[in-house]
Amino acid sequence: MNPIQQEEFNILCEFDRICKKHNLKYSLGYGTMLGAVRHHGFIPWDDDVDVIMSRDEYNRFLSIVDEELNDNYSFVDNKREKNYWYGFGKIRSNNILLPEKSTEYLGIKQGVWIDIFPFDSLPDDTHLAQLQRDNLKKYHNHFVAFVFTHPQSGDKFPKKIVKSLFCGFNRVFAKVNPTLKSNFDKMIEEATKYNNSNSKYLNGLSLNFTDREYTGSIISKDEIDNTIEVKFESSEFPIMSCYDKFLTGIYGDYMSYPPLEDQRSVHDVSEMIVVNNKNMK
Repeated sequence: MNPIQQEEFNILCEFDRICKKHNLKYSLGYGTMLGAVRHHGFIPWDDDVDVIMSRDEYNRFLSIVDEELNDNYSFVDNKREKNYWYGFGKIRSNNILLPEKSTEYLGIKQGVWIDIFPFDSLPDDTHLAQLQRDNLKKYHNHFVAFVFTHPQSGDKFPKKIVKSLFCGFNRVFAKVNPTLKSNFDKMIEEATKYNNSNSKYLNGLSLNFTDREYTGSIISKDEIDNTIEVKFESSEFPIMSCYDKFLTGIYGDYMSYPPLEDQRSVHDVSEMIVVNNKNMK
């Protein structure tokens, strides 16, 4: 593990400790699940950790995290941090910073992190599910345009020019843009509107999914709670027993490595900054 992955592993162990203490169910997700299955640890080029919880378990976690979390870490979400516009929470390191270029300007915490994704109920009616998907796309696209847009090294003209213009606009107006809070509240309301129904399936509706990720992430309520323990680096963590279906739906032939040019982080980050190494494991 590199230093970033080591700190993420430390955070994951702390998250796992809290979940075990309070009997909270979760699963490694996405690239972290893939890493566990294919590499028995981190994908070599990965630089974050993803975990999945049902909304009920996520809400239980929110109710105890502030008092349980080790002082080396902070839990952040939209209720705890101003100008935080992700539809899910993160546990961030207080010892190592890894600033994301798309959000540095917002003044939010930038420690190395793990993502905690709540999964919400999908309506059984396919028409209602598509309507919900369309509404959520609208909200997610709003945040991509007015918060997260940032020119990247691989962008070409004119895409780079357009991104630069949006980025400049956002740096001036994002902190005072009144539409962000109202759209965030509408997004969460839309994502959670069927949680009291008897629907059979869940999805990470507050995440900004591609269509393939959205389809591949659909799981039954039974599947999210049915987990097995797998090796991840020097410990073991739960993954959904339906991991093959889940990973195939998102990545296709997930046991094959991607082309060399795609073996890179999806996050555009600055250099790692060690703030305090006294408490680091």
